[in-house]
Amino acid sequence: MASARLIASFAVMLLGSGCVGALTPKEPPTAAGKAYIAQRTPTEDEKLATVSVADSYFGVSVLAGGGNLATGLLLGPIGVAMNIAALRSEANDRASSIKAVTAIDVAALLQEAAPDLSSSDGSAIQLVPTVVALFSDKESYRLSCSVLASTGAWRLRYVTDQDAGYKVATSSDPAIMLPEIKACIARAYDLYRAHAAGEFAAWRSYEFETADGIIGSGTVTLPLHEASLPGRVITNSGFALREFRRSAIQKLTPR
Repeated sequence: MASARLIASFAVMLLGSGCVGALTPKEPPTAAGKAYIAQRTPTEDEKLATVSVADSYFGVSVLAGGGNLATGLLLGPIGVAMNIAALRSEANDRASSIKAVTAIDVAALLQEAAPDLSSSDGSAIQLVPTVVALFSDKESYRLSCSVLASTGAWRLRYVTDQDAGYKVATSSDPAIMLPEIKACIARAYDLYRAHAAGEFAAWRSYEFETADGIIGSGTVTLPLHEASLPGRVITNSGFALREFRRSAIQKLTPR
């Protein structure tokens, strides 16, 4: 079950990265009423991480710097299973190294950052915040923050990838990470709020190189919000509205 879920998560991330055919940007929600923060932590599937930290808003992923996942896919089902097991074991070790960070109440930080959010009474759009710690090696990681918005059959993930990196040895104190995580989740919520207000339009397909692909650097094609270029690279794949790290983007070419 866990392996199947992880494979599915990788497939969804691949879709979100634009490594597939033509993608259609999703329109903002049309439901009336204010948004509210769900009174629950995200599910394991909602975190889209190598491992989910139980009873928390966090997932932990290990970036496949050596192309382990790609090699596994080439080796077939047995190779995939072996690489997934190795990634999960390593991610669990990394999660243990930042226990104090993953205990942070991200929903409370989002509420502080966005006091306009209502209680669930009379509100139509549910928001679920989640944070993934992305480890590039044993000593350092960065954050990817998401707000999952849903109402009825409509749902969209709003993602912001943070440029700042953190050392495990110096970020174990939650007081250090609280403002960092608050700012990160607030940016994800700002993407939702701008989209819901109709501020994102005129999407155009662009090809670009990114260091934040599923197996490292690569070329992808995605609908981008042209008015935000070149300072901000905001994509809408129909699955996720995502702002890439600007430092991870090169060679933007309209299609």
